[in-house]
Amino acid sequence: MLRRCLVVLAFAFWQGGFAFYGGVVVPVGRSVLDPPLLQSQVTRVVSGYMHAAAAVVLVLLLWDMIEVANPTRCFRWRWLTWGTMVVCLAAMVWLRVAISGMMDAGDAAYVMGSSLRVAHKAYMGAATLQWLCAMVWLCLTLVVWRGEDRGERG
Repeated sequence: MLRRCLVVLAFAFWQGGFAFYGGVVVPVGRSVLDPPLLQSQVTRVVSGYMHAAAAVVLVLLLWDMIEVANPTRCFRWRWLTWGTMVVCLAAMVWLRVAISGMMDAGDAAYVMGSSLRVAHKAYMGAATLQWLCAMVWLCLTLVVWRGEDRGERG
């Protein structure tokens, strides 16, 4: 029960924060901050915290998968989605460093140039894929937990 509670609370904090930030904070920041590019400075700082939260949560998800280990189809899909979330996190951390470097360059034309746009699109793609895998992982986990309650494994 403790494991499940920690997984649910951590997952809700991580994904809820991600959804709220992307769906509310970023659009509001762009409409309120002058110039709107100030939102990128806020996101630059907040994304570090979001990545740290993701890393902690992914460790808790790993703990849950190890505790309920039985090689079934659901088991393999949970590992695939978890591994994809880890790869996405690594890509997002790397892209965040690259984007920050572009912003630190101080050249507004370069910062707004195509290199930044490509890096940002890649970052958003990784974030979207990570979110999708998180939702699939959660659904699979509920199936696994139901089986665990019935005395089944995986």
